[in-house]
Amino acid sequence: MNKRARRMEPVKALRERQVQEEVKKVAAASQAYQSALNQLVELEKYLKDYYADPSRGAISFQSARDLVLYQQFVVKINEAIVRQRQFVSLKEMGLKAAQRRWLDAKSRVDAIDKLMAKVIAEDEKRNDRREQRAADEMAARLHRARMAAEAN
Repeated sequence: MNKRARRMEPVKALRERQVQEEVKKVAAASQAYQSALNQLVELEKYLKDYYADPSRGAISFQSARDLVLYQQFVVKINEAIVRQRQFVSLKEMGLKAAQRRWLDAKSRVDAIDKLMAKVIAEDEKRNDRREQRAADEMAARLHRARMAAEAN
């Protein structure tokens, strides 16, 4: 690896560490999103089951008060579901933002890789041209030497 490419190594290493940090953040955001989603599913399942079997909540509807309490409880569950949906939405946005940051960090590493490859290729071309020039000069000297030897 040439000097210019070696000078880029610390930058690349820093960017790769940033990619790894972003991977961890994506994993954490994904876990938070999945947890929030699971809680939402559980709330919705609880409400569905509660609707299916009102007596499950130990409500016997022996009075109008029992019915009002049942309705109030259902309203509270529905409010909790609405709040949980909002929470899931926030977690999803956080996950998408973390994924975008990871992609940005990854693309910076890829750009550095491409730049390093370009620098190395340019250096190899320069070396090849230098070697070719040296070989051409050597061939020309040998040719001149043969011509001089033949002339004598």
